[in-house]
Parts: sequence; C-alpha cells; structure tokens
Amino acid sequence: MQITPRTRFLFRKNRTYSRPLWVFALLLVLLANLFVLRGWAAGKVEPLFMPTPTPTRTLNSYALEARTYFDAGDLQRSIEAYQFAAGLQPDDPALWYELARIQTYSSNMMTTDADRVARLAEALVSAEKAVSIAPDNSMAYAVRAFVLDWSASYMEDPTARQDALNNAEQSAIRALQLDNTNALALAYYAEILVDQQNWTQAEQYIRQALERDDTLMDVHRVNAYVLESTMYYEDAIAEYERAVEINPALTFLYISIGANYRHLKQNDLALEYFAKAARINEQLGVQTPSPTWRLPRPTRKRASSSRQC
Repeated sequence: MQITPRTRFLFRKNRTYSRPLWVFALLLVLLANLFVLRGWAAGKVEPLFMPTPTPTRTLNSYALEARTYFDAGDLQRSIEAYQFAAGLQPDDPALWYELARIQTYSSNMMTTDADRVARLAEALVSAEKAVSIAPDNSMAYAVRAFVLDWSASYMEDPTARQDALNNAEQSAIRALQLDNTNALALAYYAEILVDQQNWTQAEQYIRQALERDDTLMDVHRVNAYVLESTMYYEDAIAEYERAVEINPALTFLYISIGANYRHLKQNDLALEYFAKAARINEQLGVQTPSPTWRLPRPTRKRASSSRQC
C-alpha cells in the first residue's frame, strides 16, 4: 500500500496537548493587570520611577539654606541649618567655620551680656572643631581668630582679655601663613590689631584686605571699625553703608551706623538707623538688643577731617 503525504497521519493517533498551568498563569497576569489599571485610574497606584512626595534633601541644600537665612538676617535659622548640615557631614571644616562665624555675629542679637558670652562660647567650640578637622585650613584659623577677638570684648579681667587677644593674633597669623591672600584673615587681623591699639598696622592690613577682595561684607565692616576707632566717623559710616549694600538685613550694621551718627551729634539720624534695626528685628521676631552691644574700644586723636583707607 502506497502511503502518500496526505495519508501519512491516517494511521496515527491524533494527540492534543493541554497545559493547564500555563493557562492559569496567564489568567493571573490578566487579573493583576486589571487590578493595576483600576488602581491607576483611581489614583491609588503611581507609575514607577516617579519622584517621592518628600525627596531626600542633600547636604548642599542645607548649606544653601543657611546662607540664604544669613543674607535675610535670620541668624538663628542660619545657625540651625548649618548645625544640621554639620551633623550630616561632621568632617567638613567649612560647615564648622561658617557656623562659628555666624554664631559670632549672632551674639549681637542677644539681649544680655550673659547670653552673648554663651553664644560666643558656642562659636569657639565650632571654630575649634574646624581647626581640629583641618589643621592646614586658612579659613578655619581666620574664623577662630575672629571668635577669640569678639570673645575678648566681654572679658572683664585684663589678663584674660589680653591672653584671648594674643591667642586671636596667633590664629590670624597662622591663617595668613597658610594663605597670605585670604582677605577675611587680613580683615580679622586688622580688627584684632585695633583692639590691641596697633592702629597703624591695622590700617595696613585692612588696606590689603580691600585690595584682595572688596566684595565681602566683613572686609567693609572691619574697615569701618578701623575708621571708627580712629574717630573718622563720617568715613566709618560710608564703609558701614557699603557693608549694608552687600548684606542689607544685618541689624548690627545699622546699629553701628547709628552709633557713629551719635558720635557726630546727629541724633536724628542715629535714631533713624536704630529704628531700622528695630524694624528688621521685629520682622524676624527678634527682641531688639541694646545699641551698645560691645564694650568700648580705645580710640586715638583724629588727625584730619577726612581720609581714604
């Protein structure tokens, strides 16, 4: 018998294959897709890889927030942001010396000497932390010098005060040894020299600071302080005004301007600037401190009516 291709399967048993497991799996996939589609339509299911409602903040965001609060004059919130950032990355010296710098400036916002001394003690801890982390960092030593200088203003014991100023000077010198172009180190050293009654040297160092970087609030503030200490009150006011242009929300700058107008017997203008400081503090929810926020510092006899520094 001849078997043709057509009749080849006539004598074989026709077999069918059933795969129930595959069918069951496909049904489950279909049901799952239906549930996902219904959840997505109801807003209960979000697409994959979408950002979370509360994304994790980066270290840089806290540092930026701290600088923004400082520029806005809210020094307490700036301190809190830097403290949080330093907690996230405790080995970053910049976070610690920036924290120390703002803690020092914030001592102006305190209403009693006891509170100011406590805040400056906190600033010194932060500055020492920066130095311990980075013993070759010029800015760490510069800010440490700044903190020590301001702390000396509240020391009643002459010996302790002189020791603090000597320690501040050594720290400033170390900062300049590490980087002689550091404008803040030059400015802070000039401030220390004024407090040591070395006015000629102070003028030399603040002039160098201005040549290095005249865009910094601290440099103009110290230049104003040098001028004020030598009784060039009008020139000091002009420099404080330049500092205000850079950081217009820092109330201690307005208080310093008011104090210089008071020296010039221009009491109306003095009260105007004290009022500006009070309004800013009121907006920030800060109790206005006394205009006499630091101990009197020595001055020398004025030599002429005006000068350039």
